[in-house]
Parts: sequence; structure tokens; C-alpha cells
Amino acid sequence: MKIGLVIADNLEFDPIVNISKMYNGTSFTICGDRAVKFETFGGNVVVAVLCGVGKVNAAGATASLICKEKPDCIINFGLSGAISGVYKDELVIGTKFVEHDFDLTPLGYKPGEKSQVVSAYEPDKELFEKFTKKFASLNPCVFVTGDMFVSSNEKKEFIIKNFGGGCCDMESAAIASVCYKCEVPFLSFRKLSDDADDTAKDAYRELNDLKEDVLIKMVISVFG
Repeated sequence: MKIGLVIADNLEFDPIVNISKMYNGTSFTICGDRAVKFETFGGNVVVAVLCGVGKVNAAGATASLICKEKPDCIINFGLSGAISGVYKDELVIGTKFVEHDFDLTPLGYKPGEKSQVVSAYEPDKELFEKFTKKFASLNPCVFVTGDMFVSSNEKKEFIIKNFGGGCCDMESAAIASVCYKCEVPFLSFRKLSDDADDTAKDAYRELNDLKEDVLIKMVISVFG
């Protein structure tokens, strides 16, 4: 099968590039976004695209990847902030994907609720089962997405109150939305880099600079 990866950050993408070289992969671009493709020893093809940070970038790159490469599934991984019930350095897997910064409340909607369209997305059941069976360390929780780096207790409390969020990121719900519309199975799992409070900036940078390859190796372990 063909597995599509949508990755936001350069330092999160570099380990994938290094892995692709081990498999004699190729580098190219998809609608201007940097991408790599390689075949695992198990015969599966991995196509990874570097989308850039944020919901617009993530949605655009996902749509391009689906149209150009026609993957059998899309997986997103990266670093996230811990909101509630999970903690820094843990691995988490999304049970639901919502946008915490989508706001139609002046029109009578709840925070994150959209007009006439789906507001919350779920992971593909088969993918979710594959990863949670393979990795007992993956803690299931709600992923909340917004175009901001959450680094305050006030914002954390807002997310907990309105979404029951476990962790926050800037891409997963946008990717999930595109996959839902295109009927492509989707999953996101992440490593928690910080506690989304006033220590978040330094904690995130410290872990991100390590360029860890644990997340891409998890994908290879499942599909290799």
C-alpha cells in the first residue's frame, strides 16, 4: 500500500529524509512542497510531504498529496503540547480532531462548532487499531488544533472546558478535514514536547532540536 505522511516542521521532516536515504528514496516537490518517496523492505511505499506549520498549509499539502500521489491512507505526526490527562514526553494518538480556534459563538454556535459541516473528525478505526496494538505506550486522547502556539494556563483551561482536549497542535484537525472529504483513512499520533504553559517555548525547542526519529520508525515498524 501507499502511505502518505504530512509533516509540519523542518526538524520533524529531517529524520524522514535520513530514513528515505537508507531505502534509496527520491526527493521531489508536490505543488511546491518538499517531499520524499521510498519503498520499505515490506514493499509498501511511503510518500512524505513537508507542509509547513498551520492549518492552511496542512490542508493544502494534504489535498495536493491526495490528488498527486493517491495514497491509501494519510498519517500525521510531530510534536504537541500537553493539555489535560497526558504529560510531557509521552506518546499520544488522536481519538477525535477538533479546531479550538474556530469561532461562530456570536451566531449562537458552540466553540469549534461549524455551520452545516462536520466539526469533529475521527481516526480510521483500522489504522488506530494497528498502532495501538503495536505500541502500548500510545495514550489515546482528543487532539485540538489551532493556528497558535499554546503557552498559557488560561488557554489550556479554555480548551479543557470546551473540548476536553488532551493535546494541542497546529495541523491535525485540518488534515483530518481534507481526508474526511476525500474519503482517505487518517490517523495522527504525536510526542508531547511541552506542557502548553509558560515553559512551553523552551521545552518545545529543546526537544525539536534533537530531530528524533522515533515517530517515523513507528510508521516503518507498522508498514515496513
